[in-house]
Amino acid sequence: MGITPCAGRRLVIAATLSAGTAVASAWVDWSWVSLHPPGTEQSWVRGLDGSRQAGTVQVGGTGHAALWNGTAASWTDLHPPGAGPWGSTAYATADGQQVGYARFGGGPNQAGLWMGTADSWVSLHPAGAFLSEALDTNGAQQAGFAAIGGANRAGIWHGTSASWVNLHPGGAAESVAYAMTGAQQAGFARFGGNQHASIWSGTAASWVDLHPAGAVASGCFDTNGSQQVGWTRPGVQAHAAMWAGTADSWISLHPPGAQSSQANAVSPDGEHQVGQAVFPGSPFTRAVIWRGTADSWLDLHSVLPAEYYASYATSVFESDGLFYVGGYAIRDGIQEAILWVPEPASAVPLAAALLGVIGARRRVQSSDRPQVSA
Repeated sequence: MGITPCAGRRLVIAATLSAGTAVASAWVDWSWVSLHPPGTEQSWVRGLDGSRQAGTVQVGGTGHAALWNGTAASWTDLHPPGAGPWGSTAYATADGQQVGYARFGGGPNQAGLWMGTADSWVSLHPAGAFLSEALDTNGAQQAGFAAIGGANRAGIWHGTSASWVNLHPGGAAESVAYAMTGAQQAGFARFGGNQHASIWSGTAASWVDLHPAGAVASGCFDTNGSQQVGWTRPGVQAHAAMWAGTADSWISLHPPGAQSSQANAVSPDGEHQVGQAVFPGSPFTRAVIWRGTADSWLDLHSVLPAEYYASYATSVFESDGLFYVGGYAIRDGIQEAILWVPEPASAVPLAAALLGVIGARRRVQSSDRPQVSA
């Protein structure tokens, strides 16, 4: 099922953008798509894979894990049998598999996976854990955390609760794996009260500290295997950041003039990063996209109708050089699932290829990233 952009307001990239704003050479137009299902209360897109979007829809005051295929009407309720009023969330989707958590009988969150239906739910909750959440999947493995011994511990699964592998670094007070691709996981470990951006390669011993010299705190929200994105905190406010596997490789994506920012996802080829920023004159967050530098930032929020006063870009999908971005926007206090769809500079047929959202399935997920930039 194709994605049909909403008619009306679009962002046209001005010809006067600086040469450093590489996005200008690739895209002229962005439009938007609402995935908010009619009759529901709130909704969020958290991850993308090909024509599929994963997230949450609030129904009767309860969050239900959700899966879409490009339109609001296409949403599938993944809320597991037995979860009742206690809630569930899907954070990511890849190769037909979704991951997240569900609650049963008023108990704590339990990590789990689905294969496109509510009845396909499989619990990943490790024995002895108090709570757990699966935050990403590559279709075969899952990454997230489990609370064991009074602390959140980063870990991975191979499709069953018994397959849990603890990634928690020695000496850390807490750790979480937000993302994975191939053999690499990304997230944070907490030392001495401060988060350190972190990556792993499948074992606790493989942990690499990405924390930049001089930063107060840092964290990773996504990885494509060679690049990682997230945030650093040089002072009070967070700044969007990108790494290439080492602490010394850190570069700032913080838009000039912004008060705070964070990067939530990176495309598989590393060309694009998405997230959000707050600018002077407004307390509200605006979805943004970058192309590898702070100066390349583009305001995706301005695509939306004026009644939306805040927005978040949580994820980005790539197919044959074309992209669409997932997230959510807020109006009247209601959060609504959103897709941003770019139109290529040169030809309508290329736009149609994107709007069909078919072909190669390369994806970038995003869990429900903590808002560190506000």
